[in-house]
Amino acid sequence: MGWSRIPKTDSVRAGKHWLANLEPTKDAKRRKHFEECKHKIESALASDKEVLNMFVAAVEMARLLGKADGMREGLELYEYGLKFEGKTAAFRAVMRYAVSNAANPEKLTTKEICAHLDRELERIKAQGTAEPLIGPPEKWGCETWSEARKKKRNNVDVLFSEAKAEAITEQFATLMAWATWGKKNKQKERQKLIIESAPRTPQIPQTPLEFQHGSTNGTTLKPK
Repeated sequence: MGWSRIPKTDSVRAGKHWLANLEPTKDAKRRKHFEECKHKIESALASDKEVLNMFVAAVEMARLLGKADGMREGLELYEYGLKFEGKTAAFRAVMRYAVSNAANPEKLTTKEICAHLDRELERIKAQGTAEPLIGPPEKWGCETWSEARKKKRNNVDVLFSEAKAEAITEQFATLMAWATWGKKNKQKERQKLIIESAPRTPQIPQTPLEFQHGSTNGTTLKPK
């Protein structure tokens, strides 16, 4: 199934949109409609065997091409993901911030992004559970992004501009939507597993007297 839309600045919503369209009930309904249409066309072409054979071959070829396209697009997305992970932590942080916190990422100012990154740096340092990796490049000799904005303004502008441009590409939106789709799917599977593994309240078997006459509020009805 292809995308009907890929929001450039809302990949989370795109992921939910895709997830909704892949629900088993909708998918089953779509497949059933396809088979019904295919059967009607084959019935209409029954009198012309040559054209019917061409139609059957075309449908089969479409399925094969669909699989090939899906595998190619999946590989391209995987390779893009590797390229994305190869970027610096700060570059990726700017991309995520641009997508998640701005109606128009291109209008985000350097000052706003620097303030966000510095807040994240302080938060990570305060937690003390991980090494802060989203700071300015070590070779710049700056402790914070606000400092880098003053001393290395051109470098900061170039870095942020490239990150914002990458954040609004269709590939990145698709990658984030896939991540959202996978996360939602895992949550559903986890909830289903919890429900299925939850202990069930054992039902007390009825005595012959209860089975024959029933009970009310836990009190067995006596036979008349």
